[in-house]
Amino acid sequence: VNGFSQDVILLLSSLSAQIAIAIDNARLYEETKKLSMTDPLTGMSNRRSFEFFVEAEIRRAERYRRTFVLMMIDFDNFKDYNDQYGHMAGDIVLQKLSKIMKEIIRDVDFLCRYGGDEFVVVLPETDASFALDVAERMRKKIASQKIQPKITLSIGIASFPHDAREKSRLIDLADQACYEAKQRGGNRVIFTFKPKDSKQA
Repeated sequence: VNGFSQDVILLLSSLSAQIAIAIDNARLYEETKKLSMTDPLTGMSNRRSFEFFVEAEIRRAERYRRTFVLMMIDFDNFKDYNDQYGHMAGDIVLQKLSKIMKEIIRDVDFLCRYGGDEFVVVLPETDASFALDVAERMRKKIASQKIQPKITLSIGIASFPHDAREKSRLIDLADQACYEAKQRGGNRVIFTFKPKDSKQA
């Protein structure tokens, strides 16, 4: 009971209070950092997180001479659904469909909400044929959902380093391919380039 003097007890109390504050600040910092990298609606990574991920993936792919694929995804008819049922119902559908997409990709793959009803997927260590398989499984799964007005996917695909080595160029090419898919009626996959032994979906 008398192992510590009053001065020592006061010192330890002061130190423990400061340590507790430091620990709490560290916890709050990590929570804030996580929130800043996460889309609050879907719980998926957000655009900021994507920027960090794709830059790191480009550095890794260049260093080890690897390939990866970037998929730009846009929901077809989502505005019609929002107009008919309201934004709250649209949010629920967006949450549901983003989870379905997440279930289709591998653990090493990256999915984020890019903005609105646009999503981006990065597939490391992936060639065009594998990317087409993933995109088609995703497209068919979303199209099979019993949602009216029917919501489908337009998917544009660009490959590193075949199509581009710069981040902005790679994103632009995938976005252009996605736009083309939408212009051609949606519910389809468009490659920036045509992969060997496969057809444009």
